Amino acid sequence: MVTEARTEHPHVVVTRGAGGDQAVVKGTRLSIALIAALFNRGETPEGLLSMYPHLTPSALYDAISYYFDHKSDIDEEIYRDSPDQVLAELRADPRLEEVSPGKFRHKEPFGSRA
Repeated sequence: MVTEARTEHPHVVVTRGAGGDQAVVKGTRLSIALIAALFNRGETPEGLLSMYPHLTPSALYDAISYYFDHKSDIDEEIYRDSPDQVLAELRADPRLEEVSPGKFRHKEPFGSRA
């Protein structure tokens, strides 16, 4: 069950679910981490508004403001969710084997083949 918690920013809520807490734009599933990652890569507010036409300018700027108020936590979330980091974690999991670049499967226990 997902619940929402209010924040000090009127357009941002924190959703709490099985996958952990995530700040999102209120009324959407658009994460603040995604907005911040795009913004950090050079995307302009105007570009973000054209990508996400359902966002109002006030919601977008509030999301960016929230990011700067919680920069270290959101930067950590962006890093944790980066493809290189996800692949590194999968490659470090002893229960998995990489069968081709980026494709994993569970290792079969010894002697499990009939």
